[in-house]
Amino acid sequence: HDFKVWNPQLIQYAGYKGKDGTIIGDPRSVEFTEVCMKLGWRGKGTPFDILPVVLTANGEDPDYFELPPDLVMEVPLTHPRYEWFGEMGLKWFVVPLVSHMMFDCGGIQFTAAPF
Repeated sequence: HDFKVWNPQLIQYAGYKGKDGTIIGDPRSVEFTEVCMKLGWRGKGTPFDILPVVLTANGEDPDYFELPPDLVMEVPLTHPRYEWFGEMGLKWFVVPLVSHMMFDCGGIQFTAAPF
């Protein structure tokens, strides 16, 4: 069986590139966000939209699955000295879960084993 997780990380913020070249969200995710949108996913266009998990199995077309918001733990970003930093409303997810790597255990290869 051939299984693949397309996401570089299971939890990742979307990146939207505007017509003028500006980016909303995570610039590293622009290309993958476009892939998700071609599959039919639509985010809200905010800087903190969580991308869906994209999977393929047994040569089938890829499909996407949205993560329930209550499963994604996020923390607000603050600074002990600069109060204005916390006022920016920035946040980040706690556990990224690397997911696009193969795990080889004694010659047995697991192509969908996030860690």
